[in-house]
Amino acid sequence: MRKFLKTTSMAVGMLLFVGIIGASKPKEGSPDPKELEAPRPALITSRALIQDDFSGVEGEPIVRAFVSWAVATDGDVTVNPPTEQDVMYFDMLMNDSEGNVNVFEMNLAADGGKPQPWGPGCRHTFYVLRLTSRHPVVKILDKERGGGAEILAFTFSGCMYKFIAVVADRMRDQNLMYTTMMHELGHMWGLADNKSGPASIMNGSWPGAMCITKKDIKDLYELHGRGDSIPDTGCDPKKDR
Repeated sequence: MRKFLKTTSMAVGMLLFVGIIGASKPKEGSPDPKELEAPRPALITSRALIQDDFSGVEGEPIVRAFVSWAVATDGDVTVNPPTEQDVMYFDMLMNDSEGNVNVFEMNLAADGGKPQPWGPGCRHTFYVLRLTSRHPVVKILDKERGGGAEILAFTFSGCMYKFIAVVADRMRDQNLMYTTMMHELGHMWGLADNKSGPASIMNGSWPGAMCITKKDIKDLYELHGRGDSIPDTGCDPKKDR
């Protein structure tokens, strides 16, 4: 349990570091009146619990994916450490009697049917779960996909249950773990696959999908009821569709 707290706290530390760098740049001339206004609320404020079965090598790109989304959205999407209640909830409802993740125990169909999973009446904590290709759910999903395609991860974002399940033994390197987590975080916050943007992290076709495009951010903002001030993500403009 200490391990996931350390990992998630590292993510917050990195986010604070990014914020300090951005705030420390000196500005010339008089301040813009708009800058004196109260800061607008974040688009999505969430908490994340990373299952302690991940190794440090596996956990680093997961944390980096959190940071990348925060940077791309100028802090409008934030990931904070879990509370003690989040930890208790995980231990009680997402583990079986032997301490293994058991997604069969969750009433996903009923939970997924509830509206506005990121609304005020829903839990804003999600879990990052470590599964292997031997897990029964992974075998079922592989069979459903057919054609020999193996699933790398899957996401469920309901009102009470939210999780990203990573098939860890299929992550051949840290970059694949990083891009996979970036993609699944997009799904966690409501984005669908984006097949029209070759470079979009929501394309889902590796190794082509590599960055968060402006369209990804635009879609995310519109999905959550905000259409203003879409930041430039720095993704290749020739592929940013």
